[in-house]
Amino acid sequence: MPAGFRKREIAFALGMGALAASGAAVTLAAMHDGGGANQHAAAGETRSYELAPFRQIAVSGSQDVEVSYGDTISVRADGSREALDRLEVTVTDGKLSIRPKTGLFGADWDIFDHVTVHVTLPRLDRFDLEGSSDVRIDRIEGARFDGSVVGSGTLEIAALKVDRATFDIAGSGDLTAAGSAGTVEATVSGSGDIHAAALDSGVATVSVSGSGSIALSARKSAEVSLTGSGDIDISGPAPCAVTRTGSGNVSCASDGNAGTGDD
Repeated sequence: MPAGFRKREIAFALGMGALAASGAAVTLAAMHDGGGANQHAAAGETRSYELAPFRQIAVSGSQDVEVSYGDTISVRADGSREALDRLEVTVTDGKLSIRPKTGLFGADWDIFDHVTVHVTLPRLDRFDLEGSSDVRIDRIEGARFDGSVVGSGTLEIAALKVDRATFDIAGSGDLTAAGSAGTVEATVSGSGDIHAAALDSGVATVSVSGSGSIALSARKSAEVSLTGSGDIDISGPAPCAVTRTGSGNVSCASDGNAGTGDD
């Protein structure tokens, strides 16, 4: 083989190798960047809010909310720019309000389905949820906590430690709570459910009107009222005073007070 031809063959091979290496480098860079511009666009953006202090939170809409215990207050939201531009985050009289801006109703709320608001604060006394949001709270400590759900949303409290707690559901929403409380008042109107069997309470007052349900643990006493086709389940050693109207079921572990129908 002529020497000149051999040199051209070697040069061609080296060039192809360099091109392949360059292509590999570009591919690895794209992988390292998380998939390029398209993934960055899908991920949206994060927005932080400078707000006055607050101990209460009110949420309406379909955006999710995660609340964490921390020494300082912070609020940030993740989502598309369009959604965040149309989200209102304000504090009035010590209450944080997270809601769609005025004029957004019904189907307009769908834009917030992929928005998550992260809240950190040292103390939370009340949480009001209206709409279809999913809310998770990692820890609450203090003298009192009030939680309410209106609509189809869910409110989950991983660790609650208070002297007094009140829970209220109107609609088809769910509330889940674990921890301890000296006194608990729990009310369901509609088809919603309160899951609090993992909440150790001293004195409990529970009421269901409709087809919803309440499960709660009580140590000292439980006053139970059921109207409709719902269910109430009281675990723990507390004796129960039961008033029941309708076809619903009441179960009280301490004295075997269970049954259906009118009392």
